[in-house]
Amino acid sequence: MPSPVNPIISVIMSVYDGERYIARSLMSLLVQTYVNFELILVDDGCNDRTADIVKQIEDDRVIFIRQQNMGLTKTLNKALGVARGRWIARHDADDFSIFTRFDKQLQYLYNRPEIGLLGSSCFIQPEPHGIINEIYDYPEHHHEIMAAFPFFNPFVHGSMMIRRDLLEDNGGYNESYRYVQDYELWSRLLPNTQAANLASPLYVRAVHNETSQKKIDKEPIFSEIRDAYLGESRSLSVPTDSIRPIKSISFYPTLTLQNGWNRSLAATLQQITLGFRKYNMPWFGTRLQSLLYCPWC
Repeated sequence: MPSPVNPIISVIMSVYDGERYIARSLMSLLVQTYVNFELILVDDGCNDRTADIVKQIEDDRVIFIRQQNMGLTKTLNKALGVARGRWIARHDADDFSIFTRFDKQLQYLYNRPEIGLLGSSCFIQPEPHGIINEIYDYPEHHHEIMAAFPFFNPFVHGSMMIRRDLLEDNGGYNESYRYVQDYELWSRLLPNTQAANLASPLYVRAVHNETSQKKIDKEPIFSEIRDAYLGESRSLSVPTDSIRPIKSISFYPTLTLQNGWNRSLAATLQQITLGFRKYNMPWFGTRLQSLLYCPWC
């Protein structure tokens, strides 16, 4: 598809040694029902076949940048410097988005101009290709997000849509933070805008042994950011348990039957399959997985 002259959305993504999952991640974006976006993908010093896989996909909306390894925070700022869209969408290279994500987020944002930060609930996938059997429901409304913020990160970073001028006016990502850069960013943006999460899970987050969530103890960094955000004189009066995200767990496949979410998940995998076939990429496993979530779709 030709590159848009005036993209409404700029997707920023960093990848490091992502050959196992980058094709699915990219394809979930390129099959979105909303098409007026650019995808700025930065190869952060990959040592594997990531670049070869990306080059198989011929779509002018993809801006592919290669560099020596700089780490996620600096790489996101570099991508942000290239972005042209009014909205900045984040996406992680090992995750994938439901194929209606951009349409649903933009529709909400057009109806709620005061919102500058918008995320969504998400599916959880153990390993990049494991069975999806969890949903995390995050606080939906601004006051709930503000109450939750001192206790946990109220957003899934990869699901976020952020107003570009808000990001730029507040200095982008703080490069002093190699990890938890999203939580630090929210601490600066939330006092300057309204925020929300959509209840529908529009993002599929893969959790595996190579993610920083598994490898790094981030609690000391969270504590540092919380202290700076709250200040020494402010006390926490909201009970933690009352505002934590709701973790819905079910045995496959009943979990995804709620609200037809199984169908949206299956339809997304079907669309990704069609994209793979278009570019002569391996597709059978993805099509089979779509049938697991909705055999009659």
